[in-house]
Amino acid sequence: MKKLMFAFGMAVAIMACNRPPANFEGGEPPGESVALRAPVLLPERVKVKRADVVERKLIKNGTITFSTSDISKTRKEIENVCKEFSAYVSSDEQQSFDKRIQYEQVIRIPAGRFDAFTKVIESLGEHVEYRNITTQDVTEEFIDIGARLKTKKELEIRYHQLLAKAIKVDDMLSIEEQIANVRTEIESMEGRLNFLTNQVGYSTLTLTYHQVVASDFGFGTQMMSSFVTGWNGLLVFLVGIVKAWPFILIMGAGFWLTSRWIKRINLARHSKTENV
Repeated sequence: MKKLMFAFGMAVAIMACNRPPANFEGGEPPGESVALRAPVLLPERVKVKRADVVERKLIKNGTITFSTSDISKTRKEIENVCKEFSAYVSSDEQQSFDKRIQYEQVIRIPAGRFDAFTKVIESLGEHVEYRNITTQDVTEEFIDIGARLKTKKELEIRYHQLLAKAIKVDDMLSIEEQIANVRTEIESMEGRLNFLTNQVGYSTLTLTYHQVVASDFGFGTQMMSSFVTGWNGLLVFLVGIVKAWPFILIMGAGFWLTSRWIKRINLARHSKTENV
């Protein structure tokens, strides 16, 4: 009985020692060392939130068409804008039509400066005829390829480990074949990932601008054009005659011989008629 009472008393004493003071309203009991406290959970929560936030991978493409009154000046201005925004022209094509001159350029611009670049480019034209901007989100594809690439590389490492332990020639050949297949898949994924990275890093703008060429349809212009056309036609005719001189010579000789032959026949007939 005494032992039981002693144990009960010790339990009450321990509980009294661990009880917080009467004026304690929550939190940790006073007197506890800060160094001995449990790690604060806030940094872990912040890390979780940051891990959940994924940087979006966006591919921006645009098409702009406008007219200008001075295409040479506009072309130089576009070159200056490209230098200012660290952009470059990946393709450049010039086309000439009856009534206008046109340039079509494909420009690559750093993705972060794409919007500002397009605004400056639009201001260079007199009239924007067409504008289309598209944005493609490839974040999921990035994540998927990255995960599969990591798995394939780990598989390649395991195959190399098996190859190092293989003894039979058949096993070695089989493992080497699997390594070659995995390496092909890895290179394909890396190529696709590099392409997407390039497309995300640099946006693409297809720019078309043209200048209408003035035309004069007055009487003087038509007369001059007709004279030039007639003169060119005469030159073509003379050049054609010079080129065909052998045929003309042969035909002339044939005509002369034929006419003489016919003349002789007629004379012979005429002589026979007179003799009769």
